[in-house]
Amino acid sequence: MKLLLTLDYPPEIGGMQTYLAQYVQQSYSKTDSVVVGTNRSIKNNMFFTCPHRYVSTRLSRVNKKFSLLPLFWVLVTSVWFNKKQVRVECGNIYPSLLCWILSIVKRDISYRIFTYGTELLVLKHKSLKSRIIKRVLTGAEKLYVLGPYTQSLLENAGITTQCEVVAPKISLSVTGYEQRITARRMSLEYSQLSLRIVCVGRLEEHKGQAVLIEAFQKCRILHQAHLVLIGNGPCYAALINQIDRLQCKECVTIIPHATDTDKHAEYAKAYCVVVPSFTTHNGTEGFGIVCLEAMSFGVPLIVSDCGGLPDVAGDAALICTQNNTESLYEALCMLLQTPRCAQALSDKGKNIFLARHRIDPL
Repeated sequence: MKLLLTLDYPPEIGGMQTYLAQYVQQSYSKTDSVVVGTNRSIKNNMFFTCPHRYVSTRLSRVNKKFSLLPLFWVLVTSVWFNKKQVRVECGNIYPSLLCWILSIVKRDISYRIFTYGTELLVLKHKSLKSRIIKRVLTGAEKLYVLGPYTQSLLENAGITTQCEVVAPKISLSVTGYEQRITARRMSLEYSQLSLRIVCVGRLEEHKGQAVLIEAFQKCRILHQAHLVLIGNGPCYAALINQIDRLQCKECVTIIPHATDTDKHAEYAKAYCVVVPSFTTHNGTEGFGIVCLEAMSFGVPLIVSDCGGLPDVAGDAALICTQNNTESLYEALCMLLQTPRCAQALSDKGKNIFLARHRIDPL
């Protein structure tokens, strides 16, 4: 029996949430279960092939991490009183901390951890938090990594626990591959005069939307382009102010509350997708699931050289220097001025997606 404990999972929207949901869809059966710590009351439901349970406390509304308390109780009852052998999988570092604490009194507990770029940055610094996280990681049976970049962060920190690469994949069970490509071609026929540049991601400093707006402002007049930012977050107000200051309100749109349907519609109309992330002291891009989503629609990419983005995009993207407006501006101009380059990147992206990251309908 497998038990997934996590604080990040749908209906929350985000790359980690999508990644874990796809993993469960492919790897879990009716005898397994998923328990999600959340900051609000959500009805327990059946997702995919196994039961899902959402737990929270009143304090969880203040901080979602308070949901670790009921998660710990679920862990204790599942491991201690269950006659079946339970393999605990932790959706990120915080639930694994519960397993490590329990292992002090119950030494036969084994757990595995999904690891990502941002939460591993603390390993670069000497602190109490980093020492605790190292012990938690070292005590795990196995670590799941997104790709080479995540694995390098662990190796550089001296973590010798066995690692297994579990690369994200995109399910086509709702909208098939051919339908996605057809929708994109039809959308482009109606928007040839408006070159739509799309950026998807939480509005945070390290996601780089402010750098993208600056670069876009320099090239928008020449190319009659339109920039669409999909996401919400702490930098929303600052980005609105930046757009007003640069007087580009008529050609920059922010969609803070987009459904998957909205997002897919924007991918279908996009001339290109930009992922302009850069590494800060508390944020990086461990993988970049947005790249896979763009590839599934045959959209050419521009990505920064941040974290795991170059590994994911490969030769299917123009790669610019992270946190560098001029480098991003040059990449935008090259793609907007050279349709052949855009088409070549689109074809390469489709090939990478089909070969490595496609989940066929069940």
